[in-house]
Amino acid sequence: MHTTQGIVLTRLFIRDNECLYHIFAREYGRIRVWIKHAKSCPIIDLGSIATFIIRVRNHHNRSREYTLVRSLDTRGCDFRSISNILEILALLSRTLPEGELYPSIFDDYVASVDMLLNPATNRLTTHLFFLKVARTFGILPETSDENAVIARFEHALRIYSFRRVCRIRGVTEAMIETLEQTVSPHLFAFASRS
Repeated sequence: MHTTQGIVLTRLFIRDNECLYHIFAREYGRIRVWIKHAKSCPIIDLGSIATFIIRVRNHHNRSREYTLVRSLDTRGCDFRSISNILEILALLSRTLPEGELYPSIFDDYVASVDMLLNPATNRLTTHLFFLKVARTFGILPETSDENAVIARFEHALRIYSFRRVCRIRGVTEAMIETLEQTVSPHLFAFASRS
């Protein structure tokens, strides 16, 4: 039996009260957890962060006990913000190898939840998160002099915390578009091969 905090990446309903979750845990990476829901425990939404008490039975991770740490309240979000959050979760679900540890990606997601839920900061946060994941997996081509924007953000991500980089002042719409047009194609091509 072990306890871990995890981000809910996917959820598949199996029976009335049983779901198969893919969670991304800091200590275990992406893992599958079978959860039998009791009436007192609500179904966990995608993107939410919860603490799971996991028992391994017949080579399956099973949990009946979990505590919601942070739910994603998307009531104040626009469609684009919700779509960006779902893209991050889908990307993590497709690209993270099962059982491989990426604690910095986990920590950056947890630290950025408030910024992802804020429509004013969602777009920049999303594309910086994509840049961080692409850099972690080494799937971006070498930055050239013509792409100083990407090089500047990569430099900032090496030096400062993700949360701090997301709050950099003076980021223009053109800079965000450059991030979007440069990073997303490489990242999603990589994810489609995974």
